[in-house]
Amino acid sequence: MKRSIPVRKKLIIAGLVNIVRSIDVKDESLKKYIILLICLIPLTLSVTNNQQPKHNLLQPFYCVLEGKTYYIVYDGENVNTSGHFKNGLKYGIDTDEPRRILPVEYEKIYNPNLTLLNCFEIKRDGKVGLFNYKTGKVLEPKFDYIMPSGKEPGFEAYGYLDGQYYRIEAKTLESVLIKGFNSLDLMSSVSFNIHQSGRNAFYYTYDEAENGISPLRQAVVIPSWIEYLELLPNPYYWDVFAKDDSKEFSNSQQATVTTRVKKTLSEKLWSFIVDVYESGVDVRDYTLEAERLVVLNTSLNTMQTSTLVTNHRYAPCKEGEYRAISNFLIELKDTRLETYSNPQLYDFESRFQYLQISDNGEINRLTSNRYFDATKFVKLEERHFRGCFVNRMKKSDEDGYYNLWKFDHLAIDDLDIMRNEIFADYGYRFKSEKWQKYFAKKSWYKPRFDDVNDQLSEIDKANIQFILNMKKKMTGREKEFTKPRKDRYVAAG
Repeated sequence: MKRSIPVRKKLIIAGLVNIVRSIDVKDESLKKYIILLICLIPLTLSVTNNQQPKHNLLQPFYCVLEGKTYYIVYDGENVNTSGHFKNGLKYGIDTDEPRRILPVEYEKIYNPNLTLLNCFEIKRDGKVGLFNYKTGKVLEPKFDYIMPSGKEPGFEAYGYLDGQYYRIEAKTLESVLIKGFNSLDLMSSVSFNIHQSGRNAFYYTYDEAENGISPLRQAVVIPSWIEYLELLPNPYYWDVFAKDDSKEFSNSQQATVTTRVKKTLSEKLWSFIVDVYESGVDVRDYTLEAERLVVLNTSLNTMQTSTLVTNHRYAPCKEGEYRAISNFLIELKDTRLETYSNPQLYDFESRFQYLQISDNGEINRLTSNRYFDATKFVKLEERHFRGCFVNRMKKSDEDGYYNLWKFDHLAIDDLDIMRNEIFADYGYRFKSEKWQKYFAKKSWYKPRFDDVNDQLSEIDKANIQFILNMKKKMTGREKEFTKPRKDRYVAAG
């Protein structure tokens, strides 16, 4: 969208045009030519050396700070950026004078005042820096991320690079290495809420109102520390739209990040639970609640993150939980949806996964050949058989209302798979044709041994017996455990 000409310049143009129209010029084409030249005069008057922006620059966003408008501009084709800085373009900042105050050479420009007051975060070549829009000073991008000094941004922030933190002061933008800096208190205090962005939100220029700011579409670009640490579980929302009265698709209307539950894992390792909440509009209204694990190594000043729980409000199974088996092993329970690339026993089902934390604080997701990972890593309990298990009906019931069968417990057939895959994992040659055919479809299965008992771990042996005991308990009473019932689920879109 082109910027409107200031009222003062419009009055100048109107006055000069009226003077020309009052002059007696017989050649009307000449008169029109003179008027055209007059209209161009105010534009040429604003040209000041290299500070004048190029006319072919496009302006996806703007913001208004203390009555002054700042335009985020880029040089290139008029492409649909969809609010995301993921298109290979370079960005800069113009004022409404117009004047270039930040050159067009940055791959991303963040909202002002969300990390350090009076400053925009700027990004180039994967590193972030700062631009003070009041002083014009630039801290060239060199940090992995920059964190505010507390729950609310102030005039001091901390930049992270190569395991070290640097104190940054807003007025001078000088960065000073802090030796022995412990980021424990810093990580304990930070939080983020897109609705706290307030007047620092970006506005889309094509929604710019003639007499002020249009409230229709505001954009908040997630600060670099949340982006780098991947605290929002969905990487699509690098830019989160704080408000959208027009209900456009692919917009998140709420997003909050709050740190809680600080726990000591070892002398140098601390863990935090970060609560994340998102809601918005895509092809359907959605709500996402997640908990993220952050492990901080205070010796190396490194942080690792991983998702613990993700609950989507609109799903037939809303089950998500985790528990610490030990300080260094975490069990996750969530619901998975069957896809063509991920076939399952049920269309929706509860599954267990495991995270292991190394001595240096690295978080690794444990994997196995087995469908039921729990049998590999922990000794089974009755809770490992309970959950949410859902199959779609091939045909809706008589009145067309119910379309799902829902169960609270694994079936006996599932227990047989659970037990036999332990043996298959070690290359056991099955005598039964049923299991030969079943495991022949598994790419990892290599039948080599007639007896694998000497290869079983203590966990394997305990779990095989537990499964047999559970099967015996369920025999003749299966429905008491599974509780089959009809249910209904409809997803919009």
